[in-house]
Amino acid sequence: MNATHYRVPDENTIKRWADAVPAGFKFCPKIHQSISHNNNISKCIPELNDFYKSISHFGNKLGTCFLQLPPKFEAKHLSLLLEFLDHSPISDLAVELRHESRFSNSEALNQLSNYLYKNNLTLNITDVAGKRDVLHQRLTNKTAFVRFTANDLHPSDFKRMNDWVERTTEWIAAGLERLYFLVHTPNKSLTPELAVYFIQRLNKSTGLKLTPPEIQKSNADSTLF
Repeated sequence: MNATHYRVPDENTIKRWADAVPAGFKFCPKIHQSISHNNNISKCIPELNDFYKSISHFGNKLGTCFLQLPPKFEAKHLSLLLEFLDHSPISDLAVELRHESRFSNSEALNQLSNYLYKNNLTLNITDVAGKRDVLHQRLTNKTAFVRFTANDLHPSDFKRMNDWVERTTEWIAAGLERLYFLVHTPNKSLTPELAVYFIQRLNKSTGLKLTPPEIQKSNADSTLF
């Protein structure tokens, strides 16, 4: 949910959203930018507590929250992140690293990964074409949280998705329990088609029976799902 990165909805709005989706649906709120993009994130625990209190109104529709750190948040700032996580009230959290030093500095990456493993937290995986220096295949618990940025149905989108189907099939066979695969397209109306493609391929590969979204056309001929 990018929306929560910019504005935290009120209780009534959150409950209305939760009531509008079927059982089993999960919302994955992105932590507000005033917290994630603060120069000293370790000092933002009061704000994080307020954020968590608000999104808790999703009830059993609340899934994994994710902390998207800014591109400038380098490996040398690891201690600030660990202090923040030490005091975080959110037990189901994925952390997204965006600065290339986070992955080129193996010591810092291993330290963070071990911390996440010991605390049953998730290391987010980001797949963006043209930015391969932040793509990794490291799991720190039995949840895979993948943010996939597509190129508006370019053939390479489907090739990359096929690779993810193969990889996630292996992970499921090895004991993966939860998979969040968040699809982004510059043209938002194309997102449903990629979501359907991924679910159908994953069902075929794993024997799962996940229900793909039903794509409809509005009067304005914009895609809805």
